[in-house]
Amino acid sequence: MTNRVKTGGRTAGTPNVVTNQLRQNIATLLNNNFDKMQQDLNSLQPSNRLHCLIELYKLCLPKLIETNEAENTNFNPIQVHIIKQ
Repeated sequence: MTNRVKTGGRTAGTPNVVTNQLRQNIATLLNNNFDKMQQDLNSLQPSNRLHCLIELYKLCLPKLIETNEAENTNFNPIQVHIIKQ
């Protein structure tokens, strides 16, 4: 490979239109089938239901970038308390 200066392509920070459109389409599909999906999820065992929900969220939400705690001076940890009923 030759060393050359990169030209063209997307500039840094420009959103990927295809990815955004795909996420919107998936969100629309989920919204349009919410009632049926809710019935299907209710029929699953709790662990399988949770797994499905986690996978669905991955399709709709953008991935978070892990940051170094030392770099973020406004770091406030979140505490989650799980209460069994």
